[in-house]
Amino acid sequence: MMNAFRSFLRKGGLALYITSGAFVLTLVAFVLFVLSYTTTYYTFGDMNSVLIFVFYLLALAAELAAILLSGFMGFRSWMRALFILAIVMAGLAAMYLLGDRFEGIGYTIFTDYDAGHGGEEACWYSIISSILMVLAIIATVVSGFFKLENVGRTE
Repeated sequence: MMNAFRSFLRKGGLALYITSGAFVLTLVAFVLFVLSYTTTYYTFGDMNSVLIFVFYLLALAAELAAILLSGFMGFRSWMRALFILAIVMAGLAAMYLLGDRFEGIGYTIFTDYDAGHGGEEACWYSIISSILMVLAIIATVVSGFFKLENVGRTE
């Protein structure tokens, strides 16, 4: 089983690296999303934060499952559903996150309202997180044009 995964890493090619890059972008975006709550300007549980958290986790799980399943089983056409799920969840996370931060962005970045409450940092974390999610979506779509077929299991 490990030999099959090593073979996948060797033969995975561009599709594997782009998909792995999308996973890393999503992971960094998730970390920035969580960091936006450390400034005390926003409180976890307010607005749509729990829903956004779930969207991030589903996007990460779908991307990781697609990478690992392709490595251990070889690519199957039904695995495209995992990539589609990752794209949809990443898009929803970015959209809801910016929607939740819209008012805060106006108050803290474009005015002097923040006055040291950590709002500007929280908004910048959120903006960068959303941008990374859009880049992850683009990377996942681009990786769909490359085939991972016949690189998994070798018997």
